[in-house]
Amino acid sequence: EIIKNTICIEDSLDAYYLYVGILFACEEREEAYLLCREVLSQLNEIIPDSMDAEELAVVIEETGGLLAKMSVDDLSEMEETENTSLQFTLKFYTLLCFISY
Repeated sequence: EIIKNTICIEDSLDAYYLYVGILFACEEREEAYLLCREVLSQLNEIIPDSMDAEELAVVIEETGGLLAKMSVDDLSEMEETENTSLQFTLKFYTLLCFISY
């Protein structure tokens, strides 16, 4: 397991991030997706196995509603987080989006 067998979690996660990116670039999408999901699950993220069109529409609508309420000023006033776990979670979610698209 990623988190249990590492001395420096940031280095391990950087390596997995690079590896998933390489798999994606080599068109090994399924393997990249599964590894990305595994990393996210070990970062305590829960990703459903599947979503139907209705569930997906609800998530997109809710997310769009939250983002629509934010102005450019709101975004520019946000402080950058120093929480490395959150930073890596967002990086792996970004990869997951690219792989899934």
